[in-house]
Amino acid sequence: MRILGIVTLFNPPAAFVENVMSYAPHVEGLYLWDNTPGLGAQLSLPADIAAKVACRRQGRNVGIAKAFNDAAAFALEKGYTHLLTMNQDCRFEPGTFEAYRHAIEADNDPLHYAFTPRINRPATDGGEVRECGGMIVAGTVFTARCLREVGAFMENLVIDAVDTEYLLRIHRCGGKVMEVAAGSLAHEVGHPLQRRFLFFRPVSLNYPPIRTFYIARNLLYLRRTYPEFRRRDLMWTLVWKRPLYILFIEPDKGAKLAAWARGVWLGLRGRLQPDPYYRQL
Repeated sequence: MRILGIVTLFNPPAAFVENVMSYAPHVEGLYLWDNTPGLGAQLSLPADIAAKVACRRQGRNVGIAKAFNDAAAFALEKGYTHLLTMNQDCRFEPGTFEAYRHAIEADNDPLHYAFTPRINRPATDGGEVRECGGMIVAGTVFTARCLREVGAFMENLVIDAVDTEYLLRIHRCGGKVMEVAAGSLAHEVGHPLQRRFLFFRPVSLNYPPIRTFYIARNLLYLRRTYPEFRRRDLMWTLVWKRPLYILFIEPDKGAKLAAWARGVWLGLRGRLQPDPYYRQL
């Protein structure tokens, strides 16, 4: 088993080295996709981890799907058996990535195309592996067979719902995504805001306008183009409730409502173009 880890960088936080150390000692290679302007991210990796950097790309942000596709092509060309997709803000809980890797290595079912850890939940012993209905790209390990048969990540989605669309195609190819209980990933979602409203304390994910646009557009696009996409929970939480949260909780209301309206208009029509936010990445 040979794992290539791809991690995207943009002005990485001080905790990045600690985050990458939660998994880098147990992978064979690292692909750093650096979107940091100017000279790029200034990293101080331990020597043994720096030696694992198989490729480092610097340039403007062109979306996570493009980053994953370049890393996948590199992994297949160089003989890696698995691709681990990460972002700079995520980390595995202590000791769980090694157990996660062992469970994946012990799994011999050819229809298990991808593996995901528990997200913001504690790991459990025993090596339990079960099929799951969803995934996020952070922390997921894709097999080389998956990358070859399912194909490229959808670059027109840019940054949101890339994982959901890929999961739908995994299922269309007869593959499964498996949750490995031995792995636990700490993953922050959005920049939550909480406000008191009468007797309620609603919490908003507080996404910026660019994310508001891509989330609304891409989820509605998937609902229109994939009949099997039935995630009403995602649609309600991330699309239809957003205007209420923007109006009553979040700042920058005008820009966010405009972004939401643009995303809904394109998504309902099943269109990914024109994209007014791509140059703002």
